Amino acid sequence: MVKREITKCPSCLDAIEIEDEVELGDIIYCLNCEAELEVVGVDPVVRLREIEESEEEEENFDFHDFYGDDERDRWGE
Repeated sequence: MVKREITKCPSCLDAIEIEDEVELGDIIYCLNCEAELEVVGVDPVVRLREIEESEEEEENFDFHDFYGDDERDRWGE
């Protein structure tokens, strides 16, 4: 039987049911406000923080975003 815990979304304060197997760094989503949340604590209770949009953009960094088309052609990308 999977143990579940209830915590609150830091964005909308809606209750979120979390499975016992979550680990630090796991990403979950709030079904109410659709916020992307990172698990930042698991002991003694699960703690979440909302991932800011700028953090998502950093993860999706592209050569083109930094150098533009001219540099891409120059480097053969």
